[in-house]
Formats: sequence, C-alpha cells, structure tokens
Amino acid sequence: MILRNYEDELTSLRRKRQADVPLNEAVREGLVAGEPKSALAKRLSKAYGVSRAKVYGLALRTSGGCCGQEKSAASTGT
Repeated sequence: MILRNYEDELTSLRRKRQADVPLNEAVREGLVAGEPKSALAKRLSKAYGVSRAKVYGLALRTSGGCCGQEKSAASTGT
C-alpha cells in the first residue's frame, strides 16, 4: 500500500513537471547550465518518466553534436 502511494505521488510529480517545463526546454536549460549530457539524461529520464536514451538523443540533437562529438570553432575551422 505504501509503495502504491509512493508511485502515485511520483506520477503526480512527473505530470506537474511536464506541465511546467516541456522536456525539450528542460534539456536546453541543462545544456546551457553546463550539465553533462549523461547526467542530464539520467536526471530528466527519472523526472519525466522516459528512457535515458531518448533524453540523451534529444540532448545530442539540441547541442548539435553527433556520436559524442560536438561542433566547435576548432573543428569547423572558424
């Protein structure tokens, strides 16, 4: 019974978080704050109830990186 109440509370908190800040915005905020993509994926996957892979992929697309390589001035020659 206690576990069930805890699960209901977590679901309620996830829904509130999702209503307050969309996942893509939360990813953007984390990246701007300098949070590593892997830590960001772990944290947001728990908060939003989605897979780490989904959040990590979104973080890669948002940051412009692919396969662990981010675009930088050095790599683009600018």
